[in-house]
Amino acid sequence: MQANELTARSYIITLKPLTPIHVWSGQNLVVGVDLLHLGGGRYCLVDFEGLSQHIDVTKVISMRIEELPKLLESLKDGLPCLRELKAYEVLPSGTSPTSVQELNRYVIPGSTLKGYIRTAILYSLLSRRNANEVRKILESGIDFQKDPKHLSEGLEACFFRAPRPRRMGFVDAFQSLLVSDPTLELDPDCYRIARIEVCELPDGNTIASQYAVVVQCGKLTYKVDVLKSLENGRARISKAAPEHEDDLKKLQLLSHEDLLRALRDFGCYILLRELERVRGCSKLGGYTALLEEFLKVYCRGSSNCVIARIGFGAGVYSKTVIGLMKQVAQDLYALVKNVMEIGLGHTWDEKTVKLTRTERGSVGLGWCELCLS
Repeated sequence: MQANELTARSYIITLKPLTPIHVWSGQNLVVGVDLLHLGGGRYCLVDFEGLSQHIDVTKVISMRIEELPKLLESLKDGLPCLRELKAYEVLPSGTSPTSVQELNRYVIPGSTLKGYIRTAILYSLLSRRNANEVRKILESGIDFQKDPKHLSEGLEACFFRAPRPRRMGFVDAFQSLLVSDPTLELDPDCYRIARIEVCELPDGNTIASQYAVVVQCGKLTYKVDVLKSLENGRARISKAAPEHEDDLKKLQLLSHEDLLRALRDFGCYILLRELERVRGCSKLGGYTALLEEFLKVYCRGSSNCVIARIGFGAGVYSKTVIGLMKQVAQDLYALVKNVMEIGLGHTWDEKTVKLTRTERGSVGLGWCELCLS
């Protein structure tokens, strides 16, 4: 069977960063070891696999970690760089090494985009219901006995999952959605080391900061396939094994969903919520103006391109349907907020925004354009 015989719909999705985006690799880079200052705002991301041609590795292994930065600094003119990165400011150095969050090797992997699509479709399915229905679904889908990170699994299961008979696990609608990792078209200048500031609303005062490698321009291209449902065999399968009827319904869900509409509705919803949060803060006037531009371009017309928000610092609205909960079930929202804060050990609310410096001033992270073809 040919691959195209299994596919109901295929898309090419191109993603273009509109503000700096960071998806963490899970590793941190250390200034003076992984990142060497080349002068000004330029840094070498050291290629350690290529070090053997430039340095006696046995000597390095025998050194104390505190001595390594001085050795690398003395050799930096001849060291191999995986990439040269620019920063808007010289990073702090000294007795307490500065840590920089490393960018994912795929920049924004296919799994991250698939997760965003999942949330967009969940939002789309919920927003079609009236307030009472949404409240009942939310109340039945939240399990406060679970780990905070898995609090809403029941809510997703309501729309996307069905238990297979005879304790054979679950079927999930998103088994039908395949998202490739991207091909990258990024110039070297698209990569930057950014200082990410956590600013308190509504005053805009900085209360914390950290560094991360971000991507701020270029294009990422993904192949997205929606696999065919078993329409031809459904009647036969349902008659022979009626217990599989719910499985089949879940697997057919995505073939009936309008992906572009779901992404547009969700992206514009996130955009409006962010505008509500930052509008009126005098220190964020430039960021507010940028969001207003996005609103005109992506939410007051129809095209194959939509606004989206992905990655670190994108906020809870882009990763959950907490905004709908806040609208229709304030008491449930308060409970969820309390459980999340206790479980995660930090404030979980809308009182802060993560910003980074660009040529247009300080802006929020994660905004991007998705175009479907």
